[in-house]
Amino acid sequence: MAYQRSAYDYPSHKDAAEAGYAALLAFEKQTPRLPEAQRPEWQRQAAESGLRFADWFGDDPRAAKVLSRSAQQLFELGDYARARTLARRSLKSGSSLERKAQRVSWMVAAHAAFELADYAEAEAGYSQLLQLPGSAKNSQGMIREKLAAAIYQQGRAQREKGAAAAAARHFLRVGQVVPGATIRATAEYDAAASLIATSRWAEAAEVLEAFRRRYPKHESIADVQRKLALVYLQDKQPLQAAAAFERVAATPQAIDVQLQATWQAAELYQQAGSGKQAVAAFKRYVKRFPEPQEPAMEARQRLVELYQQQDQSAKRDYWLRQLVATQRKAGQVSSERSRYLAAHAALRLAEPEFSAFERIPLKRPLARHPSL
Repeated sequence: MAYQRSAYDYPSHKDAAEAGYAALLAFEKQTPRLPEAQRPEWQRQAAESGLRFADWFGDDPRAAKVLSRSAQQLFELGDYARARTLARRSLKSGSSLERKAQRVSWMVAAHAAFELADYAEAEAGYSQLLQLPGSAKNSQGMIREKLAAAIYQQGRAQREKGAAAAAARHFLRVGQVVPGATIRATAEYDAAASLIATSRWAEAAEVLEAFRRRYPKHESIADVQRKLALVYLQDKQPLQAAAAFERVAATPQAIDVQLQATWQAAELYQQAGSGKQAVAAFKRYVKRFPEPQEPAMEARQRLVELYQQQDQSAKRDYWLRQLVATQRKAGQVSSERSRYLAAHAALRLAEPEFSAFERIPLKRPLARHPSL
């Protein structure tokens, strides 16, 4: 092009910078007129011309803006490393770079760093962008999402290195830095998993509890409830674990998982000495899972024991009668254990009558019965 020859190929003259800048304007004007297939190469030439202008006329007040534009063009072409270099260079010019061009340079620098997997630098770039005045609201929303993604990716990188504790810190920073990020739920779920991997049970429980409160309808909520129950078990908190297992049982999932969770909750309440909650939990088990018969019979037996401990004989006897009645209806599905429990219950129910019989005094001589 004539403008470029005038600017760079002839001896220096007073209009050389103007010629170089005119070449850039010509590139911009010609681009939309070209067929789609030719535009990338034309854009690359325009970017190289901009870099040449900045190298030759570095003192020109337009040089920083030209560099910013070249950085943007190279980024669009997928040349992320050079785009980042030019964006950084344009930003070093300081106040000579107008506000709009500053945003372009910071955007290119941040996006290019992200594409090059330099997520820490990407985070710094996006943070700087949010501090610049004059950004449109829709643009700020996109920047915040990219900022959250840059932080999250730092967590992933640490996790892949096996540094679970460091990964958890980055995952949790997503919500701290960008509370409304769409990736926050995923980040906090991954944070909990990383904390579990390092046996930091109390911290994991705190994150999981916050997750279930914040995202009660999340697709992973059932798994979160299970993780929470296991975390409390590991942390030796049976009452909290029992409550978590009850929530597991209440979430939609396989019936055998609900059954096991309901049983474990009841058993944990009993082990923790919380008789009232254990009674309520075993009753729920019997109501929800009358089949298979044997574990349901075991639940009734636990209710007998609990009411015995609470010195509530009427309620104990009710469940003893339930054991006997259930076995009578069982037919072929009964097991040796269920038959034993029912037989033992029948004996216990008969004890008051046997005791009353034993208290009847027998005196000699015994009266002769008329039929004898």
